[in-house]
This record gives sequence, structure tokens and C-alpha cells, in this order.
Amino acid sequence: LTPTYNGSFWTLGLEAHWYVLFPFVLALYLRSRVAFALLGVAFYAWYASPGGVRDVGVLPCFMRGIVAADLWRRGKLTSRYLPPLAVF
Repeated sequence: LTPTYNGSFWTLGLEAHWYVLFPFVLALYLRSRVAFALLGVAFYAWYASPGGVRDVGVLPCFMRGIVAADLWRRGKLTSRYLPPLAVF
């Protein structure tokens, strides 16, 4: 018998992963933008691997939010940055 879950709660596990990782990912962004980008690529690679964790593929979307917020805060969020943010 398969348990039935409330469909509106599907994001809670993903959000919990993100809230635990967020301080570390933000610190990495502040220290090294290259390492931050590589971590995003690593999350996608882990997601795409045969034993990958499904939720990990969504974490780079949250990482784009960090980049967008930083660019917005510095007044540099222009249409020039939107394509790279959409791809990453």
C-alpha cells in the first residue's frame, strides 16, 4: 500500500535542503564566484547521474536567486545578465 501525501507539501523537503545549505552556499558566493558556479554545475551533474538525488537539480535555481539579488542590490541587473542567469 502506497501512502498518500498532501500534494501541496511537496516543496517542504526541498526547502529544508535549501535552508540548511543556504549559509554555506552564500558564504561560497561571497568568497569565490567561480567555486560558486562550479558548485551549481556539480549539483546539476549529481542530479543527472544515475544515482542522483532529484531535489539537488533544483538547488541551482535558488543559487540564481543569490546572483540576481546581488546584481539587483548593486544596481547591475540589466538585460545583459538575464540570459546567463536563465541558462545556469
